Amino acid sequence: MAAHKMKDGRWCQWLDLGVDPVSGQRIRKRVEAKTKRQTESKAVALKERFDRGEDIDTQPRTLSLLLDDWLSTVELQDKAANTVIAYRNVCLMQLKPRLGMLSVPKLRLRETQRVFNEMASSLAPAYIGLIKTVLVMALDFAIEQGERSDNPAKALRIPKITTKVGRSVSPTEVRAVLAVCATHRYGLAIRLALHGLRRSELPGLKWEDFNEQTGALIVCRQIQHIDHRWTEIPPKDGSVRVLTLGPKITAALRRYRWNQAETREAMGWKDSGYIFTSPRTGGVCPPDTIYRAWREIAVQAGIDPARLHDCRHTGATRLLADGEDIATVAEVLGHASPQVTATVYAHALPHKVAGASQRLDDLYE
Repeated sequence: MAAHKMKDGRWCQWLDLGVDPVSGQRIRKRVEAKTKRQTESKAVALKERFDRGEDIDTQPRTLSLLLDDWLSTVELQDKAANTVIAYRNVCLMQLKPRLGMLSVPKLRLRETQRVFNEMASSLAPAYIGLIKTVLVMALDFAIEQGERSDNPAKALRIPKITTKVGRSVSPTEVRAVLAVCATHRYGLAIRLALHGLRRSELPGLKWEDFNEQTGALIVCRQIQHIDHRWTEIPPKDGSVRVLTLGPKITAALRRYRWNQAETREAMGWKDSGYIFTSPRTGGVCPPDTIYRAWREIAVQAGIDPARLHDCRHTGATRLLADGEDIATVAEVLGHASPQVTATVYAHALPHKVAGASQRLDDLYE
């Protein structure tokens, strides 16, 4: 049936969509709009949705409601708490204010790309990548529930995410750092960072994880600020691992434990079980406290500014340069796979590439 004008000036069109296989009744739907063109356009869109098998009887969700429903489902799955918080913040701070009012079936690539282009002028590429990831997952959720048949977010073009190569602390600088660490409250934490521990893993270490006889240290938790409190969670990518420390740092940890017990008794603190503790309470030591300690140590050692993560980076590059295989280094660092290690530390392997190229001469003889 063609669109026709009604008494109130609006336009109306009835659609005949065939016979309902369950009831046997004809399916007829009515659309209205201010103009004939708008009415016909809505009728075509409704027919396309029906032909794709989408639910046309229920009012389509806005993207804001879809994000709420998707987050509620994600929270029931086995996702790390800090990951869920990151997803929630992206929805609240970026996607809802910019796209939340749009109907899910009407979300189109062109308009969405325009919004992402605007974000590129003020947000970091890695953060924009996270926003795209969240939108893709939410729209996949809508597809699973029959609200869409495609996912335009997958085709979004975003700024290239470049990985900043970490800085390796030179052997001379390492010696200067270790000299300062010998007298600093958190010097042992920095030494463990040089053994490949992450900033968030250091405050999560407990004495129960450390074997004084063998030097074995289990890295099985990290500390993150979740819902306004410091919380223990598993390490990144489930990277639980056991490190065997050398005799020097093992002996230093034993002495540190005795000194800590004396301080705890003098201050009347409860034993929290953590190796590195807050200087004010004896409880959880915030990761930022260890980071500030690193900055102090770096200044006293007279080295150029460097991130605490560069200590971890230094440990990895030194092992690789010394000929350690990538799989072993991946285990030490707690990477998800050796491929991750190879990608992050490819710059540390030029000697291997050069050696392999030279050996080709012999292989072709």
